Amino acid sequence: MLDPHSPASATPGTVLVVDDNPTNLSLLSDLLDGAGLSVRVAKSGAAAIDRVAFARPDLILLDVMMPEMDGFEACQRLQRDPQTRDIPIIFMTALSDAADKVKGLNLGAVDYITKPFQQEEVLARVRLHLRLHQLNVEMAAANQQLEARVADRTADLERAIEDLKSAQVRLIQSEQLSSLGDIAAGAAYEIGNALNVLTGNLTYASDRCEELIEIVQCYRQRYPQADQDMADRWQAIDLDFIKSDLPVLMASLHTGIRRIQNVTDILQDFSTPNESDCRVFHLHASLDNILTLLKQRLKGRGNRPPITVRREYGELLPFNAYPGPLNQALTHLLTNAIEAIEVRCANEPAWGFIPELQVQTQAQDIDGEPWAIITIVDNGIGMSESVRDRAFQPFFTTKPATKASGLGLALCQTTIVELHGGAIDCDSQPDQGTKVIIRLPLHRLPAATAPNPTVVSLSSPPSIPE
Repeated sequence: MLDPHSPASATPGTVLVVDDNPTNLSLLSDLLDGAGLSVRVAKSGAAAIDRVAFARPDLILLDVMMPEMDGFEACQRLQRDPQTRDIPIIFMTALSDAADKVKGLNLGAVDYITKPFQQEEVLARVRLHLRLHQLNVEMAAANQQLEARVADRTADLERAIEDLKSAQVRLIQSEQLSSLGDIAAGAAYEIGNALNVLTGNLTYASDRCEELIEIVQCYRQRYPQADQDMADRWQAIDLDFIKSDLPVLMASLHTGIRRIQNVTDILQDFSTPNESDCRVFHLHASLDNILTLLKQRLKGRGNRPPITVRREYGELLPFNAYPGPLNQALTHLLTNAIEAIEVRCANEPAWGFIPELQVQTQAQDIDGEPWAIITIVDNGIGMSESVRDRAFQPFFTTKPATKASGLGLALCQTTIVELHGGAIDCDSQPDQGTKVIIRLPLHRLPAATAPNPTVVSLSSPPSIPE
């Protein structure tokens, strides 16, 4: 249904004549009707306002001198109403005082017609202002269309910019992933080969050492005189201690090899971020592995005490995920937390601040579906509201361009939201630390239809926000 106050609902060339004199109404009605215009009449200002509310005209001829409500008051009421203020009003008056004309024009009238009427003048002024009104209506409609087109083009441009940023993020990520994956895989392969040599030969070395000790013991029993001659030497060597210490030494070497093997296993996880590699993911083991890699960063440095890590793992079964991208996203978030703590430590006396990092996990039912909730909390430098609102935008960073690309948190968001169908939220206050909450759905991800994964670079991860 059309709005009766809208221009589209009025007949073009509709004129409302308002006058308390029946003769004037009749004269003007015949004149305008003969000129092909649609004419409506009202005998008072109040009646004119009612008529306009019922059906909007294109122009109003309004007599000034009327009882009860004169033309000036009627004009004021029409001008106060947003629905009628743009209707052109021509005053009709026998007054010749310039002050009255100025008053009418100041109230919003567009013109004056003096009585007695000159028919040619009335028609000329009416047609002129009808045409001007029509042009204004057309101009307003054109402006609306233009604004709509500009808004559409602006929205298209913003979408194109976001698409371009996403493409740049993926391109940079792809390049980082290629070099990082090759380096990690190559390092893991070379270390693995060396470990295989060490593991295999260490068993034989242990056996050979025990055999040598047995030979020496047999020699001492076989040649007691020689044993007495070398008593001082045997005492210096302490063969009994060597025999008891050798198994302990070999066990220690085996432990060291197993620790190195554990690191290579972690590197393997970071070097296989294939989008088709959707498999069972052990979240708690991965978090422990990441914290192992970051162990050096957690130790005390200079005046900064060690960062205390509180693990609060809930009951959470393994679930399907893309281990490579997810591991790197978690690594980046944990590294950001550490760097935020380091910044605050640099700004506060060491004795007045205890650095702490919390890593919490739990399973949660959301709308009938199981989700994994990962919460990373630090008591670092925190972020202002303006920085927090832009933290996940690609290429936004508070660090110098030479030290950060502004992609870290954007890549984390892409990995968690687009690749895994999850969500990531951030709550932070200056000098109050930061809480990052990650939500991951506990269902199988369709690897064939999943988007290309986004992997966060492990090289010099920037601090929050990056």
